[in-house]
Amino acid sequence: MKKRIVAVFLLCLLLMSACVDSNATVSMKEVQFVMSTVVSLDIRDHASEELMNKMMDRLEEIDVLMSLQKKGSDIDRVNEAKGEITEVNPSTYHVIEKAIEYSELTDRAFDPSIGLLVNLWGIGTETARLPSPEEIETARMTSGLENIELLGNNQLRLHGDTQVDIGAIAKGFAADEMVRIAKEAGVKSAIFNLGGNVYVLGSKGTSPFRVGIQNPFSDRDDYLGIIDVKDTSVVTSGNYERFFFDDAGKRYHHILDPKTGYPAENGLAGVTVVCSNSTMADALSTAIYVMGLEKGLAFIEATEEAEALFVTNTRDIHVSSGLRSFFTLVDDTFRIVE
Repeated sequence: MKKRIVAVFLLCLLLMSACVDSNATVSMKEVQFVMSTVVSLDIRDHASEELMNKMMDRLEEIDVLMSLQKKGSDIDRVNEAKGEITEVNPSTYHVIEKAIEYSELTDRAFDPSIGLLVNLWGIGTETARLPSPEEIETARMTSGLENIELLGNNQLRLHGDTQVDIGAIAKGFAADEMVRIAKEAGVKSAIFNLGGNVYVLGSKGTSPFRVGIQNPFSDRDDYLGIIDVKDTSVVTSGNYERFFFDDAGKRYHHILDPKTGYPAENGLAGVTVVCSNSTMADALSTAIYVMGLEKGLAFIEATEEAEALFVTNTRDIHVSSGLRSFFTLVDDTFRIVE
């Protein structure tokens, strides 16, 4: 009888253990096109269909709220309000607040008030074109953070003809949201790739994840180097992502310099920012690309929360001091500048 009681007790312990850890090692991966890019969610433990659906639903919600092009989005409603007070979703309000914060931090190298310029160029859409100098100057004059009035309680108002665009930061926020949702579900290890915006949660067993850095002169998935990271975001911006050619064959890319109204031209092909906050990394990747190598590298060296890698049009690579020991060059057609 005693042996039977012990056996039953052990069986109960095993069943309880199975119930507690039943999904601890379950992994799932899903790939979908959302937020105008290919999104990959690779959850390596505690995965479930319910969790995957929750995360994809959140991505679609952010896209609907924050898209510049989607009619009826929060951003569309704000831009069409003609100076009237508009109430938006708390997430949208938060991202606009952060966009203004990073714009001030970078001396407007990143600027959410250039929506009219972005729409004018239309780069990445079917209406992409080279505007006239007069059109560019008129649109550029409508920008300015002073024209975005945050009123609290998720309400804001735009002044003049200013239009907001938070597309250069929304994917970063979305990546941070994926991490938040995953952590709430108990996930310890995952990779979230939102089209050039990668967040690695935890590590790969006892080793860091290895994230490839895109070769800006080759096809996607052709890497020039690898960064070993864990619990952080790796965001890349470059002139190869979205662009068009004019009738004369000149290429125009999508990263606009708010101070000129034209695509930034400073000898850079791409930049990668490594930062634990993906919203910040997204904003800074745009900002330091616009700043150029000298100013951008100096800015990153003075920013404790972020590291960066710069790739020039001449295949030189400049790596910030805090990132050098984690970066490995794998393409010998590039040169690391010490």
